Amino acid sequence: MCGILGALRFGELNDSTNEEHNWMRKASLLIAAGILEKTEKRGKDATGISALFNDGRFILQKMGTDAKTFMSRFGGKKEDFQGFMKILREYESTLKIITGHCRKKSVGGSFDNVNNHPVKANKIVGLHNGTLKNQNIIFENLKCKRDGDVDSEAIFRLLDYYTKGGKEPFTMEMVEDTFNRLEGTFSIIAYNIDNPNQVVVGRDGRPAEFCLVKPLKTVFIASEKAYIEHALWRYNQTAALFYDGQYPRIKSADAVFKTLIDDTAGIFDLTKEIDENSEMADLLDTKKLPLTSQRIWKVPVKSTVYPNDAYRNRQQTDDKKKVTVGGQGEPLNTAASDKSMTGTTKTKDAAESRRRFVARVWNEDLNKFIPKTDIKAMESTQVINLEKKTINDLTSVFREVTKEQNDPFNKSEQNALVEKKFTHEVEEYKSGKTAVLNNIIPIEAKALEVEVNQLKVIKEKTASARLESKDHLDGLKATIQASKELLRLDTIDEVAELLNADVENIEKLSLPAITNRLLKAQFSKMFLTGWMAKCDALKTQTIDKHIEAIDKHVEEEKEVKSRKHIRVLKHIVNALGQYDEKQLVSEWAKKWATSYSEINTETLSAVFNEGDLRDNDKVTEIMKYVKK
Repeated sequence: MCGILGALRFGELNDSTNEEHNWMRKASLLIAAGILEKTEKRGKDATGISALFNDGRFILQKMGTDAKTFMSRFGGKKEDFQGFMKILREYESTLKIITGHCRKKSVGGSFDNVNNHPVKANKIVGLHNGTLKNQNIIFENLKCKRDGDVDSEAIFRLLDYYTKGGKEPFTMEMVEDTFNRLEGTFSIIAYNIDNPNQVVVGRDGRPAEFCLVKPLKTVFIASEKAYIEHALWRYNQTAALFYDGQYPRIKSADAVFKTLIDDTAGIFDLTKEIDENSEMADLLDTKKLPLTSQRIWKVPVKSTVYPNDAYRNRQQTDDKKKVTVGGQGEPLNTAASDKSMTGTTKTKDAAESRRRFVARVWNEDLNKFIPKTDIKAMESTQVINLEKKTINDLTSVFREVTKEQNDPFNKSEQNALVEKKFTHEVEEYKSGKTAVLNNIIPIEAKALEVEVNQLKVIKEKTASARLESKDHLDGLKATIQASKELLRLDTIDEVAELLNADVENIEKLSLPAITNRLLKAQFSKMFLTGWMAKCDALKTQTIDKHIEAIDKHVEEEKEVKSRKHIRVLKHIVNALGQYDEKQLVSEWAKKWATSYSEINTETLSAVFNEGDLRDNDKVTEIMKYVKK
């Protein structure tokens, strides 16, 4: 899994003389850098960026490191990221195309920078997210130069071939011919360094998200929509906080998002002008690609043979031993030809082979696999070997008695029937009535009773577990739903990508080895998901309890304050009701200010504001005496 980045500038722009076009270029660079930073999540093995100016100047920088480290190289030199971005900001010609890539290696090591993206094949520069299967066939048919080991180079060699070494502009026919020869998954951005007005895009099984930002006259491309959204948010934040309106804010209506449909190729025409009514379809000419089954130059289909597949190897060995004799179609065993000429004798080796590959079935009671026994043989046998009877044998008897019942664990009558049969066998052995063979040494009946008791414990635990599962029906439904949302692997390339391994190495592994690796790869993710979900649930419950307690406490405090305010108002109303016009206000206020302990500066300020005191001279007098 890799991540791609693109920033395509449209129309007649003049960055060197037009101040508005110049800030548009700087804003586009700021957003493109934000997308590249977020794209690191899709690949940390290598990072690269390229740019093409209107005068044909092309610059490229890439390293086998993660995006954070790549973008943290300061110093102002052209070899580091700061110097690279300075050229993009200040070069006199108009900046037309920016592409970037964060790589998670699959084919070709990241230590060799030739394998890292952007990949340059003569005049064609491109990015690729995905894995090809037929890159070797493409190189064999083209008979062209190959610079690295990366599979992506084959794509851009095809484009270079169809454009005749970059001398001709892209046409939809060229693009269709190129993608018609690709087998695998891909999301592609490509351009010709001699043609700054066209960009090729396409996808099959890998994402490509577009965003037309009209004020900047730019289309941004990323592997995920969230990366563009975050970069636009960061741009608005930076413009508002640090540039005081020098860079205009991008509104939601200014950004038009579009997802490139799967199995689709297209060509952007960068000469088109962008205005407030422009749509993505005005800038991009697209065409549906043929289905994978209809494409050419594919890898021949062959059956995969796993070296450790015992069943397949045994069948191949048996097939080699079969020779037709006299047209009868009977196998001939060369090791014992004197007996096999009759065509009916089975060899000792064949019998041992069958015993070696005895089928096994899952036993729910014992929670493990056990050998599958011959039920008919058990029914015809009257002798029960009590000495060698094990838990597996007892379970088989249990299954025999209850095999026609749907759920024996929940039916007391059937359980009683089984226990009765076991008890009967024990009693027969104690009384000596059991027909035991002479060469069998008897054992104590106590051992058998222990095994019977163990079986009872197993039955009880199983029944308890089944009852508990009914109590957790919601959890069971959630588990089933989660299993449906698990990652689906349809091709061996997707398996290799998940395991971070080469397809060639995966094909050499046995099926159990691949399964074990997949289980290990997914177990930690599934366990962590469940653990975090549980923690979030507990955290939410705890937070809810705290919030509930706080709300309750706040309500109680409000009620206490309200009651206190009411009492103060009652005292004031009582005082005002007993005021005598002949009495001096000051003497009256002094009397009531000292009559009640609850009348103080704090309570009066809480009940009356400044406006209340300004309009009521009597309450103002009380306030003065309270302060004294």
